[in-house]
Amino acid sequence: MIGAASVQEYADINVDDGQVSWEVSANYNIDKNTSVFSRVANGFRAQTIQGRDVAFEGSPSVAESETINSFEVGTKTDLLNDTLRFNVAAFYYQIDDIQFSAIGGGANNTALINSDKGTGYGLK
Repeated sequence: MIGAASVQEYADINVDDGQVSWEVSANYNIDKNTSVFSRVANGFRAQTIQGRDVAFEGSPSVAESETINSFEVGTKTDLLNDTLRFNVAAFYYQIDDIQFSAIGGGANNTALINSDKGTGYGLK
């Protein structure tokens, strides 16, 4: 036999995730030039599989689903006979189980990992 290819077997990876994204928003016109709005949403990024290391006989890595809850409120105003628009909004979000790729090391491996959570907030 000149050469035989070996086949590596891995445990089954379950990537079933029944999450549903949703959004609720409202917009109210105070008058013909001014409106206020609000928005609440929940979304997710499905589980991710990194199989690059399988080619080098490593195990695939899996990152769990990432979820985000976000909130936003603001106003939109047209001024000076519709020649100037002034918009302002405040927002806040929290991401749970953030997905990251960890790359490097002596063998230049790639692995998927989850971080606990992150938050963001501000004005725009």
